[in-house]
Amino acid sequence: MELERTSSTSAWGQHLEPYHNWELWKHIQQLQEQEAKLDPEMKEQLGRNRLSKQGLDAGTRKLLEDCLAEVCETISVLKGRISELLWSVMNRDVQMKLL
Repeated sequence: MELERTSSTSAWGQHLEPYHNWELWKHIQQLQEQEAKLDPEMKEQLGRNRLSKQGLDAGTRKLLEDCLAEVCETISVLKGRISELLWSVMNRDVQMKLL
């Protein structure tokens, strides 16, 4: 009796196995279709990301160049001012010695 029950359960499982396999196959097929749709979208998104990064890099480079140019100009102005002040101090020293 136990053997018949086990045999019956086993036969029922074998009867359902093709159905489960077919369901799995359909699910795999759906996933592959979704993957095929996503692949071009992902490539497009990667391209947009790459362009955004290039734009950001170019903007950053331009900003750094502008800042560097401004800093160099400020340094030149300050060097000129220092030279003027040194000349002024030297002139006052000479005037004080003359007095």
